[in-house]
Amino acid sequence: MAFSDPIAVVGMAGLFPGARGIADFWSHICAKTGATAEVHPERWIAPPQVMVSSGLQPDKAYSSRCCLLPDFELDPEGLDLPPDLAASLDPLHRAALQSARDALSGNAAPKLNRRRTGVILAALVLPTDASSALTREIIGPILESRVTGKPFAPSLPRKPDRTRYFRSRVASLPAAIVAGAFGLGGGSYTLDAACASSLYSVKLACDELQAGRADAMLAGGVARPDCLFTQ
Repeated sequence: MAFSDPIAVVGMAGLFPGARGIADFWSHICAKTGATAEVHPERWIAPPQVMVSSGLQPDKAYSSRCCLLPDFELDPEGLDLPPDLAASLDPLHRAALQSARDALSGNAAPKLNRRRTGVILAALVLPTDASSALTREIIGPILESRVTGKPFAPSLPRKPDRTRYFRSRVASLPAAIVAGAFGLGGGSYTLDAACASSLYSVKLACDELQAGRADAMLAGGVARPDCLFTQ
């Protein structure tokens, strides 16, 4: 492929606040429907009424309204993932897998040579539900011992814990997990370029196509951070 050759967008999918797919998202835009809503209590590790302050205060949220992805259940059927890993995936990984499945399957899905299809995803390196939980698991007992005066006795896993490894590296792995789950062998990596991240992923995917290193690329961005942290 030469630099002058056109690049076709042959599939598209996504999850958005208040929208389960592209069609819903576009309908909300046309209808000028807002996507903000009151936070679900289970999304924060503390009750919203405790964490929200009308004034600026440390470790407090200014508002309980936010833009949250809709609830969905990822069906692991057909995904090339170990059962223990599939069951422990962070919501960020599940969102990436769901959107990838929507883009790669269905009547309108393109016919791809998956060995020649790569993945480039943008993911801001922010705490997620799983990484925040791991931090509380590791640091929580230390803080508790400082407050209560009780001795701290660290407990280390007796054998390597694959799920703990993935929990500690959530934001760096979505592209690799998507590529592995769907058998996409054209190379994969995840990047963080702040607010330009998704633009970079599309640009770099075009570079792969123009260089002839891949026949097709799955590119985009995924963000599903710990919403109390970002709030």
